[in-house]
Amino acid sequence: MLQESNPTKDQSIESTLTKLDKIIASCEKSRNRNGYFAAFYKSISIKISGSVEKGEFEDNQRMAEFVRIFANYYLDAYESYHNNTLGADSPWFYAFENGKKKHTIIQHLLLGVNAHVNYDLPNTCVAVAPGKEVINLSKDYFKINQILSDAIVQLEKDIFFLSPILGMLARMIPKLERRLLNFSVSVARCKSWECACILAMSDEKGKAEVRESNKAMTREICNRIMNPGLLPSIAMFFIMITEVRGIKKNIEVLEV
Repeated sequence: MLQESNPTKDQSIESTLTKLDKIIASCEKSRNRNGYFAAFYKSISIKISGSVEKGEFEDNQRMAEFVRIFANYYLDAYESYHNNTLGADSPWFYAFENGKKKHTIIQHLLLGVNAHVNYDLPNTCVAVAPGKEVINLSKDYFKINQILSDAIVQLEKDIFFLSPILGMLARMIPKLERRLLNFSVSVARCKSWECACILAMSDEKGKAEVRESNKAMTREICNRIMNPGLLPSIAMFFIMITEVRGIKKNIEVLEV
């Protein structure tokens, strides 16, 4: 089972980035599409860590710990999956399983975003700011939203390059780029903050119930991402078959 509140703590962001590099290299070698999220997550981790080093948060020491703990939920899940110890009910299990299959780049990214933001993020918040302390985390938590928003603007440009049909739709439909990953991440982070506040104020029994409910919700979103309905599924098929071929090349584009 994925650790809910005690992920392994690395001592530095460099250690986290080294592990992400190993995942990316492994995915490139095995042609596994889980490398798409790993590449994106590496770029985000670098940007947030850069803000920590510049002292842009209210509590930079706490946010450095936040970055490490948050990353380790993902890293621990990845390791557990490859050691065959990750529970099949984990949203990460579903995401990693689909990495072996052909789906659109944006679907693979959304699976990773969903599992990490909806499932891991509330636990990270209460790990670094338990109980009433979670309120003091709010300003720094929402500052990350702006960092993510800026990063996703570039990410979506990369996706439109790799997915020509999506790129064409983006030119035809005003602000489409603001309605894909950016919208999904913003909504997910707001929901995760609500969940974190409930977790922080709950007793142990309540925390267990909230986590199980959140896990079920996250799994349901996984299903919606991969099974969006007949017409969206047809659209996703045509998007997929026209995407740039070469998983390694795609990962390299997303990693920049």
